[in-house]
Parts: sequence; structure tokens; C-alpha cells
Amino acid sequence: MIALYALALTQTLSLIGSRMTAVGLGIWVYRQTGLTAPLLLTAFFAELPGMLLGSAAGVLVDRWDRRRVLILADAGQALGTLLLLISFTGGWFAIWQLYAVALLQGMFAMLQGPAKNAAVTTLIPDRHRERANAVLEIAYNFSGVLSPALAGALFGVVGIRGIIGIDLATFLLAVAAVALIAIPGPAATAEGQAGRGSARGEWVAGWRFLVSRRALLALALYGVFLNFMFNGSLELMVPYFIARTGSEAVAGKLLGVMSLGALAGGLLMAAWSG
Repeated sequence: MIALYALALTQTLSLIGSRMTAVGLGIWVYRQTGLTAPLLLTAFFAELPGMLLGSAAGVLVDRWDRRRVLILADAGQALGTLLLLISFTGGWFAIWQLYAVALLQGMFAMLQGPAKNAAVTTLIPDRHRERANAVLEIAYNFSGVLSPALAGALFGVVGIRGIIGIDLATFLLAVAAVALIAIPGPAATAEGQAGRGSARGEWVAGWRFLVSRRALLALALYGVFLNFMFNGSLELMVPYFIARTGSEAVAGKLLGVMSLGALAGGLLMAAWSG
């Protein structure tokens, strides 16, 4: 559990930095262009790798060391943040660069998700799994509360370059922490051994596992529906709040308040653990 808490803490700090950059870029782009389309296109390119290759990424993560995958994913996303910082510092930033960085970071995030989820199952005993998942949800939603408020408050003080610099620092901290954590491999099972073989065979075995468990399949499809309904509209919150309030700080606070309900749900699960 200590390793889990260390992983959750550092990944939360990294996520706070990433969300600060996302909000900061949303403010900057909307202030400069008055357009919302670039924000939606950025979100699209960030999600595109996962939409096209997400199931294949799980096959690769199963074949590789999870700790190394997490380090690679954090380092790859840090590279994208560094490129953005260089671009803004040099004064030659263009919107297309934002799309390219979103695509690059989306590719590494596609690997990070299954690696982190798989690592959690091997770090903790089964009896603590619900509580561990709740801890991770608390961390995720805490960043949703804190990072928009910080981004809104700091935007007028340090500007977009300062916010991106904070994001880069949190990525480096996450890489250092993961490098020090020992993540054991998964226990061998008969079903897992039967599905081993070529990458295509393991991919097919994964789909069979999902389809054969109807409740799990229904949950996955429900997640697809929720993402379709909410993701696009959430990207419009930054320009909407700024247009209504005229204040980056107020817009950031409103975005943070939107995550309070999810944070409360995570706290309830951590306390209840059932």
C-alpha cells in the first residue's frame, strides 16, 4: 500500500500539472483567437491514439515491464510539454503545434493507462482493491478540483509559459518516483497461459475475455456512452466560463467546483470500501 500511495501521489502531481496546462492553453487559445474549434481539435488529437490503438496497447503492456512502461509514458508526455515550452519561449508557437503535441502525448497516455491500472492490481492484495481504486479516484478528482483553480489564479501571474514549466516539473517528479518503486509482475493463471502466443492471438483472447463477461462488457459500453456525451461539452467549459465571467480566475474556480461531486464519491468509496 505504501508503494501504491507513492504512485498515486506522484501521478496526481503529474496530473495536476497536465490539467493546469490544459486549462492554461484553453484560456490562452481562446483569448488569442476567440475560437472554440482549436480546443475541441486538441482534445480529438489527444484521444485519437487511444480510440484507434487502445486495445492493442494493452497487448504491448502485457508483454513489457509495467514500471518501464510508466517511465516511458511519463517521459514521452514530458517531451511534449518541453516542446510546447520551447515553442512559447521562442515566440514561434502555432496552433498546429498544439495538435501535434496532443497527438504525441495521446500516444504515450494510451500506454500509461493500462500500465497503471495493471500495476495497481499487483501492488495490493485483493481485500484492499476497492479501497485502492477509490484512492486513485480521489487523486484523479482532487486534481480536477485543484488544477483549474491554480491555472486560473496563476495565468495572470506567470503566464502560459510558467504553467507549462510547472507541468514539466511534475512530469519529472513522477518519472523519478516510478523509477524507485518495485512493481511485481502478475500471477500466472490458466486462462492467461491459454491466451498467450502472438500479439494478434493475445488481442483476440482479450476480446473474448471481455465478451464472455456480459456485465463487464455492458460496463465498458456504458463508459463509451458517457465519454461520447461528456468529453466534447467539457472542452467548451473554459471558453464558456470566460465569456460569461470575463475572469480566468473565476473560470478556474468554477471548473474546480464541477469536480467536487466526483471527489466526494471517491472519498465515500475509500471510507466504505465495499
